[in-house]
Amino acid sequence: MVRHRKGPMLMTAPRPRSRQPKQLDAGIFQAEISSFALRLAAEGKAAKTIRIYTEAVQWFAAARLPGRASWEQVGRQDIQQWMAWLL
Repeated sequence: MVRHRKGPMLMTAPRPRSRQPKQLDAGIFQAEISSFALRLAAEGKAAKTIRIYTEAVQWFAAARLPGRASWEQVGRQDIQQWMAWLL
């Protein structure tokens, strides 16, 4: 037996996370991130693409890498944890 609902069906949207400004202080990693931006520009990437890509790396470095001295100290687990946090 199929029951039909009478009246409009209400749907609730998931509650959005509160937006906080992104911390973009990449510290010791900033020089390499700037070099990455120059490479993207040399490849002819759009200015908005360069900004989005570099801000993403700055945000990751600022949030997950304080105290690290080089990219060689960044592991798969760091990136996996960051991606899980973003979701």
